[in-house]
Amino acid sequence: MTAFDSKYFINLIWDRWDEGLTQVYSNQKQFENLFMQTFNQQKNAVELYFKLLDSYSKELKAITEKFQVKALSTVEKYQDENTSESLQNIQKQLEDVIERVSKISLTPQNAVKQLMSQNLSQIEKSIDELFQQQEKNRSEMKSMINEISLEMKNVFEKITEEFEKFQTQNLSLLK
Repeated sequence: MTAFDSKYFINLIWDRWDEGLTQVYSNQKQFENLFMQTFNQQKNAVELYFKLLDSYSKELKAITEKFQVKALSTVEKYQDENTSESLQNIQKQLEDVIERVSKISLTPQNAVKQLMSQNLSQIEKSIDELFQQQEKNRSEMKSMINEISLEMKNVFEKITEEFEKFQTQNLSLLK
């Protein structure tokens, strides 16, 4: 084996090792991108849920208002002067019941919506920070590994050169 062949072989090994490392970093970046795509799809699904929840809330409010109008008009139809005070009490109680039903039916959905919005924002912020830190770590590690790899490559080349010199000297002594 000649000195040129040895250097070529060493370069080939280290270049393939560097390509493998680059591929690992590339795969990590692809994984991050796929993860973010999945997260964004889930986020869009939650936003759609929120829109449907808002639509439901508006629809429930409209139905409640219609019921209230019909109930009050019915009470007013049967109201006469003798029972006006008791009908006013009934009307007030009816308004209270309608208000409570509205609040009770919408409060859990609004609480869930608020909680989910806060959690999604915190999760997204944490993921972004994590990915930024990983990118920073990868770039720092890549430069350190490249330096070490270059040094090791040079050491192997020198060892190979010395070995070949030694081999050449021994062969010349045998002649």
